[in-house]
Amino acid sequence: MGKGLFSLATLILAIGLFNYYQLNTVLNRVSSREYTENYKCLDFSRDLQRELRKIGIQSEIVFGESPETAKQPKIIHAWIGIWIEPQTGQFTNNYQKVD
Repeated sequence: MGKGLFSLATLILAIGLFNYYQLNTVLNRVSSREYTENYKCLDFSRDLQRELRKIGIQSEIVFGESPETAKQPKIIHAWIGIWIEPQTGQFTNNYQKVD
C-alpha cells in the first residue's frame, strides 16, 4: 500500500513540475518581447493568456493601478492571474468564476 501511495505522489509531483516547467517556458517566451508604443502591458497580458490556454493553464487578465513612485505616477496596468488549486498546487482548467 505504501508503495502505491509513493508512486501516486511521485506521479503528481512529476506532473506538477512539468506544468511549472511549461509555465516558465511560456513566461520566458512572452516576456522576451519588446515593450513599444504599439505593444504594451495589455498586449503582453493577452499573449500570455493565449499561451497559457494552449498548455491548459487557466488565467484571467486583471486590471489595477500601479503604485506611485518618485519617478512614475500611478498608472492603470494589466496583470495575469493564474488559477491554482490551493489543496494540490495544480493549475486549474475550465473552472467557472463566480462573482
